[in-house]
Amino acid sequence: MKLNTERLVPFCTVILARIDKYEDLTAQIKEWCESDSFNPQGKVYLADCDRNRARMFSLENGETAMFEDEYSFFELLRFIQKAKPSCIIDFCNNAHSKTIVFFSHAGCAICGKSLFSLFFAEAGYKKEAFGSLKKTAPCFFNDPEKENGRFVYRTTSYADIPAEFTEQSEEEVEKEEKLVIDLGGIPEKPAGRILWVPKRTTARGMWTDFKNLTYYAEKENVLIDVHLKNEKAKKRFDSVFFIKGRKMDLDRYLTPIVGENLSDAIFGSRSPEYKKIIFSFGLTSEFFKTRSLLRQTGKENNPDGSQKLTTMKRIGNYLK
Repeated sequence: MKLNTERLVPFCTVILARIDKYEDLTAQIKEWCESDSFNPQGKVYLADCDRNRARMFSLENGETAMFEDEYSFFELLRFIQKAKPSCIIDFCNNAHSKTIVFFSHAGCAICGKSLFSLFFAEAGYKKEAFGSLKKTAPCFFNDPEKENGRFVYRTTSYADIPAEFTEQSEEEVEKEEKLVIDLGGIPEKPAGRILWVPKRTTARGMWTDFKNLTYYAEKENVLIDVHLKNEKAKKRFDSVFFIKGRKMDLDRYLTPIVGENLSDAIFGSRSPEYKKIIFSFGLTSEFFKTRSLLRQTGKENNPDGSQKLTTMKRIGNYLK
């Protein structure tokens, strides 16, 4: 990942610091949070690896809210794992911080240039960038001097864009979509809906599945619903789009259906008659249970004889 050339909008960021940089980085994070570069729905965790202390930053009514707590080392590691960071930045470069980076399962890692960063991180910062958030991760910040430098419209839905950027943002969105078309078109007069069941245990391959589904939906003239088991799963799902700066595309293309039981989304009294139910991965108990219920209710096939239940692998073959 070329972090110096891409604009990233992390959903959750973890920064590892030494005790002498803790307060300085606190000030930098507060400045970032209150700027138009920050994802207004995001969070930042600053971890002091010397004292196993962590501060949490988020936005409330345009101002930075901060919360701090203390942990043991293993409690801190577990806390960061549960946060499921989109990005982790290591300003400690010691054994403890490298252990945290390795086991954090972050979407991308940024460490000081070394053999460790070569093998276990997406980017390495130079010595002169140590302790500076802007120098280490310039991709987190808007550059108003560049054409299309503001990315406010890529982080949230239109309703969340500050009023002073609304007209400009809509124009930029239209211009960018003409320049970069990497998704299928949204049907103007859809003939039905399909239901996507993404992988439950990992985000790996999720963006590729999403792209393929947009082309399939355009070809079949349908809209896309996505089933997520709970709000925690939805947050993890959203983070894939936030880190790519594509939350707006999620809002435009997908309608989330949040509920523990997939069968309620398919067979509920208010559920649409889905043309396809598409699993990202078919070798799961949930897939076989759904197939069994479709057979029991006589809804295994569509009126044209095609099977209602399928997988992304079959969809990919269909698009070739």
